[in-house]
Amino acid sequence: MKPRFLMIFMLIVIAMCTTACSAKIDIEEQLALGDRHLQEINYEQALVCYEKVILVEPKNMTAYIGAANAYMGQGKQEQAVAKLEAAMEIAETSYKEEQIILEDTVGVYLKAESIYMDSNNNVLLALDVLERGYQVYKIDELKVPKERYLKLMQDYIEKDDYKNAIAILERGFEPVEVVAKIINPYGGYHSEDILSIEINDKFTVEEAMEIGLLKSCHYDEGSFFLDIFPYTKVAISGVFPHEGGKYIGTVYCFPTTEKQQFYEFELWTRGCGAVGSFDKWVERTGAVE
Repeated sequence: MKPRFLMIFMLIVIAMCTTACSAKIDIEEQLALGDRHLQEINYEQALVCYEKVILVEPKNMTAYIGAANAYMGQGKQEQAVAKLEAAMEIAETSYKEEQIILEDTVGVYLKAESIYMDSNNNVLLALDVLERGYQVYKIDELKVPKERYLKLMQDYIEKDDYKNAIAILERGFEPVEVVAKIINPYGGYHSEDILSIEINDKFTVEEAMEIGLLKSCHYDEGSFFLDIFPYTKVAISGVFPHEGGKYIGTVYCFPTTEKQQFYEFELWTRGCGAVGSFDKWVERTGAVE
């Protein structure tokens, strides 16, 4: 009896191995066939091929990307995004449970990001996808560079869309603390001597705080303190009534690191009616308008 049972067991193992190998070959063939159908603009047949793969291997990220491409070829963006969303859920669950990054996982996130950017020009949703992926996997390919946040912010500012510009800033940067010290060579300084503070040559302090560009602003003897986003220009002007001297200056907020920075600037008068500035600091750091 034992040899007979052993033979049966071996036959079962061989059958299982044969089935697995056939499934693997079928998957490779189906993926290749799906890609060929995509190139031939036969999107329906391509989708059939990719769905067959997903049915056999629900964790095959390459098939999800192919299916999304097939949907996009048919103009079905919602279905493409839904397919990629399902893939992201599967990949993230797999990573959390097994600490394994499935093959082509990064491609799923990059494909979803490109769909939002190319089809809807929905910048915030595109950033959502990349930030979500980076938060889970900490892969550099999914990390949004600071330069991209800055470029997007500048694009919105040019369109006078400060709501989205601030939304981009909040994603990419932490506010920085700026301390400007007013130096009056004639002695004495009071916060009431300031005539105006303009943010980006456009907003008053109150307006900048209302849209979220400026988080806080307060005065102390001889200085004023700003909690503000980087890449922002602050122009101040004032007068020393007892001497008649005027001053005007600009604070350029360009942090060198992502951490909060503490800056101290000197603003001075050059005689009655003369103008002072932060030129020394600007030259030293290379900051420009």
